[in-house]
Order: sequence, then structure tokens, then C-alpha cells
Amino acid sequence: MKKLILIMLLTLVITGCYGKAEADERKYVITAGIDVGKNKKYSMTIGEAQLKSDIGDETKPEKCSVEYGDSIIDIKNKADNGSDRKMYFGQMKTLVIGRKIIENSELFKIFLYDAERMKELNTKVIVVATDNADNAVNAIMQKNDGNGMYIWDFYSNGDLADSDAAYMDIEKIIYNIRNSKGYIIPKLYCNDGEIYISDGYVMNGSEYKGDISENDIKGIKWLNGDADKSIIESNGIYAEILRQNTHIYLNDNRYNIKISAECSIDGAGINNISADEISNLKEVIKNIIRNTINKAAETKTDFINAGYDLNEYPSDISVNLKIISTGVIK
Repeated sequence: MKKLILIMLLTLVITGCYGKAEADERKYVITAGIDVGKNKKYSMTIGEAQLKSDIGDETKPEKCSVEYGDSIIDIKNKADNGSDRKMYFGQMKTLVIGRKIIENSELFKIFLYDAERMKELNTKVIVVATDNADNAVNAIMQKNDGNGMYIWDFYSNGDLADSDAAYMDIEKIIYNIRNSKGYIIPKLYCNDGEIYISDGYVMNGSEYKGDISENDIKGIKWLNGDADKSIIESNGIYAEILRQNTHIYLNDNRYNIKISAECSIDGAGINNISADEISNLKEVIKNIIRNTINKAAETKTDFINAGYDLNEYPSDISVNLKIISTGVIK
């Protein structure tokens, strides 16, 4: 029912804004993927939205087509010239980038600046495939009854509450490039029909600096003071973080990180938790943060927004962990 409502809403938006005749003259791209082309700079795999032309008509099956060009604007123009329906990106929800694109800084920049000129692309969800985007788009178009909104649903339905996957769009990437900032683009896996987002690609401006695991990403939440609802575990003791804040400062050529957090322990009374067990939980938090800082130093990319040379200044991490309640973690 939920997916049917999404399709109906999309159809109403399209036909309501443009009228049935104009809607039928457009090719509504809902998900697209960009790869390095064979003879041209780029290839684009286009997943069209499912539409109902009239009440009671059967939904058209999902469609994926591939176009080639020296830019995405070139691809759009060529596709429009060769079809009686114009390509429209205004309803697009997800853009998948092939790994080879981000590994080539020049191709990545050209693509981004073209995408920036196409205003309707600026706020779409950006993920990078582990291989090529073509396979990813075809896999996405097979999920959720072929409506092409599988990745969009992942972000918009709040499924990130238990995930460390970052949200990224073209507007954010352009900002980071222009300000020479480090950032992470989420990695999209497509294996045996399964699609999931985990891990990421470390970027410094337009340059790819290496891969990062989900474990190494976890520390970003702690450094940003956003680790609420995180679960930590030590020797079978699970703690849910209820509130957390972080204070970071540079002092005596050392990067000082002070973490304070309140947590709930699963299945044990407050008085039954020993000082050693609390100390072990603190060490888990410290290791999470150390792993992230070490990855930032290894890639020479300040994706944690420290503002310091992480290879020059050593880090001191202190954790104040307070247990304020116990019970079953929800």
C-alpha cells in the first residue's frame, strides 16, 4: 500500500503540474547512474519512473536505458534529440556514481560542475557504487515493485537511525570542493540482488583518498556529539547512549577530545555494573574515536573537521560515562 501511494503521488505531481499531454511527452528519470564511457567520457544509465496515464490503467514496467556523451548535458541533449519524449530530472531521487568516476579527479569535477548547472540535480541523494553504476541502477529498479525509490526510501524513512551511512548530495560535494574540505561519500553494494549502503569513500576536494569501513566511520558521530542512540558493547554488556556531547580543543600541541555521555545498560541493575566494566565501555568509545582519527590521518584528509594536521598533533581522548538507567534496549 505504501509503495502504491508513492507511485500515485508521483503520478499526481507530474500530471497535476504539467497536464497529461505534457507528462506523456517527458521521460521522467527517477534514478540514474553515471559511469566512465567507452568511446565518450561518460555513460548514463537512466531508470524511468513508473506512471499511470489514466485512472485504472496498468502501471508501465520499469525501464533502464543507457546514453553516452562528453558531459551529462551532452547526454541529455542527445537523448532528447533521438526521442519523442524529453528527459526530465525534476523528479529524480537518486544518482549513483561509478567508482571509476571518483577515481579520476578531472572527470569527477567536470561531471559535478555540469550537474551544478542542472539545478534539478543539486539535492539528490548521491551514492557511489563499488563497481559500475549501470549494474546498481538496474538492481535498484528491480526493488520495491520497480519504482526506483529504494535508496531514497532508505534515507527518507529514517532507516539511518541505526546506520552510520552519511547523506551526500551534489550541493554538499561542490561546497566541500570549493572549500578544500574532506568528506565521505556513502558506498553502495549490489550483491546477488541485495542492495545496501555501508562503508564509504574518503574524498579531499575532488580527489579520491581511499576507502573507509563502517567501523572507521562510527567515530564521526562521537566527534560531532551525535552519538545518541548508538549501542556500544563490551564483554556481553550492551549500553545505549541516551545523551552525549563532545568538547574538542588544541592545547600544548595536543588534540584534546573530551567525551561525556549518559547511557542505559541492558538487563542489569546499576549497582551490578563494576568499575572495571564501566572502564571497558569507556575504552570501547575511545577505540571507536581513535579508529576514525587514525583513518583521517592515514588518508591525510580532515573529514572529521578537526581543523588541525592530524599527523602533526597527537590526540588525547577522555571519556566520562554515566549510567542513569537500566532495562531492555529498544
